[in-house]
Amino acid sequence: IDSLLQTVDDTAFLQGLSELQTDITECNGAQGNLNPILNWIVFTPNIPDTLAPQIDCLDLGEVKLTKEEPQDTDSILNSRVNTARVSARRRRTRNNNNQDEDVHVNLERVPRDVTIRYPNQQQQQQEQQPPRTLPRPMASPGRIRAVHQIGSCGTSLGDFFHPCGMGQLANGNLVVADQRNNRVQILEENGNFVQIFGNEGNGIREFRAPGDIAVDGQDNIFVLDTRNDRIQVFTSEGRFKRIIGCSGTGQGQFIKPQAITIAGECVVVADSGNNRVQVLSLDGRFSHTFGREGTGEGEFMEPCGVAVSPTGDLFVCDHHNHRVQIFRLSNGHFVSTFGSFGSDAGQMSYPSSIAVDVAGTVLVTEYGNDRLSVFDSFGRFKMCFGEEGNDLGQFLSPNGVSVCSQESNNARNRNVKFYVCDAWNHRLQMLEMIV
Repeated sequence: IDSLLQTVDDTAFLQGLSELQTDITECNGAQGNLNPILNWIVFTPNIPDTLAPQIDCLDLGEVKLTKEEPQDTDSILNSRVNTARVSARRRRTRNNNNQDEDVHVNLERVPRDVTIRYPNQQQQQQEQQPPRTLPRPMASPGRIRAVHQIGSCGTSLGDFFHPCGMGQLANGNLVVADQRNNRVQILEENGNFVQIFGNEGNGIREFRAPGDIAVDGQDNIFVLDTRNDRIQVFTSEGRFKRIIGCSGTGQGQFIKPQAITIAGECVVVADSGNNRVQVLSLDGRFSHTFGREGTGEGEFMEPCGVAVSPTGDLFVCDHHNHRVQIFRLSNGHFVSTFGSFGSDAGQMSYPSSIAVDVAGTVLVTEYGNDRLSVFDSFGRFKMCFGEEGNDLGQFLSPNGVSVCSQESNNARNRNVKFYVCDAWNHRLQMLEMIV
């Protein structure tokens, strides 16, 4: 499926669909349904009308997925739908640049009822994709502006392939999880390359889809090695120090962790595959955990962003519940929640990362709405910025945010500078906000 979604040649695309159909019929294991994925590919405005009848004749029907990860079946399907959305955007961009307008499929063909099958109807309803035509609130003029961007798609030094998390060293250098290149890059704030380490694998200094970065008070770099279900710790020069965690459901074990942050002596990890948050010491000793799968207070559907406020509150992006939950970091007690599914002011679509500045202002990137939303420390909406696109100030599935500096410009206002990992534009964007 991943290879198919990267295909840009129409003939190869059809051949890939046929091979996918054959592969699915030969699989064994837990029941699942990939029809929503096929429908999403067919009806998004990226496939020429001439191909639609040929694709429509393929019938995936009820399919069987492998038994290796039965607990993760739903998140696998959701990730495929999100990837299909990205592929649609890429093909639409290619058509806009290289073909006449009459090639495009009418937008009215976009389905409004694409869902993923969940154990109960309530969860199923929450996974509906929002119409992309809803009015989207924008920030007040001058409140947020894009300053510059760093990087482009590639494997060269200073380039990225789906960057999705970052931290900052004491000297101001940026440490970036270059996820699809399976490496970590260190850059100056202006984008000048400094250092690189890591490659694909499961050994020391090797990564499989590194998902986030955190830096402690001693400039040690904590790399969330997502697909290896562990954390690797390095010095600021990239020298390996230790490994924390392993694959599993026990204390201090992880399944596809998506986010990490450090607050004092605490390491906080969004243990996404286990639908919980774990708190550890800097040397990896388990402290406490909270959360379980669900839609209620203190429950998660794939937590994927964590940040700690100056008052010690922990903010967690509850990705598939389209909300942010607040807890006491010290004991995991639930405090409150904010956000709901949608694209209006204060609503969210797949919140993916979060940061809190020294004054308690909360920054949330939304993977589904291609924007950044800003809230106060109580979860009250303030403003948002961005839209789908590849120009400066636009995003394609932003998936990481980090505050880099802030200063007062008068008695009432503060300038906050921060970076956003613009994942599918394969770049970082530096933004400035006046609050």
